[in-house]
Amino acid sequence: MIEINTEPDAEHFFAELFRDHPASVTKAATKSFDGRPDEIAILVSLSAAIVPLVSKIITELIRARKSCIVKHKGIEVRGFSESSTKEILDSLLDREQTRKPPHDDR
Repeated sequence: MIEINTEPDAEHFFAELFRDHPASVTKAATKSFDGRPDEIAILVSLSAAIVPLVSKIITELIRARKSCIVKHKGIEVRGFSESSTKEILDSLLDREQTRKPPHDDR
């Protein structure tokens, strides 16, 4: 699972992810003192099918100059380039898959 933190007005970038993979994504918002959301957190279960879409979303956020921080198991990635986005997500997916126990077919 990864967490993507961004600005509240960037939520529309995630519409396709929410529509096509609703079981794999959750949204949370943090509120400032005046009650307005100051950041949203999108929680995404990593899978090989989702990585290309998440990579595309992060690339679009970068191009739109929106804040974007990706968190995974205590690791925080920020300020990455468009070209390194998919490589970083693939690496996180590999880490996630190698830590899962093998499937038992008994």
